[in-house]
Amino acid sequence: MKPGKGTAILLILVLTLLGVGGGAALAQSGSDGGRTEDLEIQVTQYVWNLFANNTRAMVCTATIEHEGSPTYFETLSFCPLSIFSWAVTPEPAAATGEGTPTPAPSTQIQLIDEATLYRYYTWKYKEAFQVTRKVTMNVPDMVVYMAAPVGFVKEPYVILSAYEPLASSKITRISGIINEKTQFTCPGDRCEVPLKADSTIEYWAETDKGETSKHNTGTVRYGLSEEGYKVTLEATTPVSEWTDTCALKFGLDVPSDSKWARMPTTPAELNTFKTLHFLTGKLIINSQVDVSACPGGGLLENGAPNSCAIEAARGTVNRWQNQFDPAIWNTSLQD
Repeated sequence: MKPGKGTAILLILVLTLLGVGGGAALAQSGSDGGRTEDLEIQVTQYVWNLFANNTRAMVCTATIEHEGSPTYFETLSFCPLSIFSWAVTPEPAAATGEGTPTPAPSTQIQLIDEATLYRYYTWKYKEAFQVTRKVTMNVPDMVVYMAAPVGFVKEPYVILSAYEPLASSKITRISGIINEKTQFTCPGDRCEVPLKADSTIEYWAETDKGETSKHNTGTVRYGLSEEGYKVTLEATTPVSEWTDTCALKFGLDVPSDSKWARMPTTPAELNTFKTLHFLTGKLIINSQVDVSACPGGGLLENGAPNSCAIEAARGTVNRWQNQFDPAIWNTSLQD
């Protein structure tokens, strides 16, 4: 289903957890072909001793990874069951004098219940310490996609963007081939490729860890009018396959003309281009936008941005409000 921007922060937190802990190792291919990352995480362990109330003798020790004393089931797990169980022989059934004789009942094991356990035994806290644990996590693939500039432009170009969900890895460059002839490379995670004609572009991204993303292809065309060049995408390879989980769950067929229910084929389809006055003002105050050519330093007397500043900051505002779209889109594909 199409994810909403209202859940952006919650979805980003899921991906941020991939970078928790020090010493994250190089992402690698798992046995199933997916990407994995070895992480080292710090875990606090708590040590508790169990004492018998009548003798004050220590019965056993438990090491757990949560605050508070061990639970009933943890107690049974850490301590010998022989302490909390005893043999019980049920009373034999009364003989009726008819039919097959009833065999003697076998001995059964009776387990102490929770109330009785804590009546006769008490946990006492001993100490806490931290341990380093290595875990292997499955991580999403890099997302590399093509998008056309919005509206009309002075010169035709196409935008290539890459997103790396791993916090320990960074996109270093985007490379590609135009019409199987002309090669290009752009540093960073965004690339504006000038167009000299309608073109088919193969493109991919690389990280500082030496990983290369899947290769995608897209065909881009443009036309010229009095307003400028209009760039359109055709035959773009979907970045990832998707399944409408909700439709499958309820056995529904989603109408093909229901655009709101369609999964975006690329993160670019989540982009918004709203005029955000508060954000514009904050960007100006923090010197993130050059408004030196605007009257009053780009701000009105009440602190709101004037029309000149709004236009000067529009590109930065658009990038800011869409910076998490790849993460939202990528998270929506995860199981």
